[in-house]
Amino acid sequence: MPNKNVSLEDGQASPGKPFQTEETLRSWTVFEVTSIGSNEKSQHAVGRVQGRNVVTSAIQSFDQKTMRVRTLSDRVFHLKGAPGLLFETARHWGHWAEMN
Repeated sequence: MPNKNVSLEDGQASPGKPFQTEETLRSWTVFEVTSIGSNEKSQHAVGRVQGRNVVTSAIQSFDQKTMRVRTLSDRVFHLKGAPGLLFETARHWGHWAEMN
């Protein structure tokens, strides 16, 4: 079962009403985490969307041709530009990882 921890930025889809939006994620990278106690692994994209730091819920699919990821919360993120991580975004990831 995938890790269901979701950041406040990514939100969660309401039952029966998945998100239909697509957002552009810049200065992005992907981290893999292992859930404590279950050893289940999940990948999360981290980056900037319209000037704010974002950690996505678990990535469910990745289309390398279009550079889009779909998350557990049914959000779609377009990974724009080369991977990279800003200091401020790295701090946000560290905080998210501690809380989840």
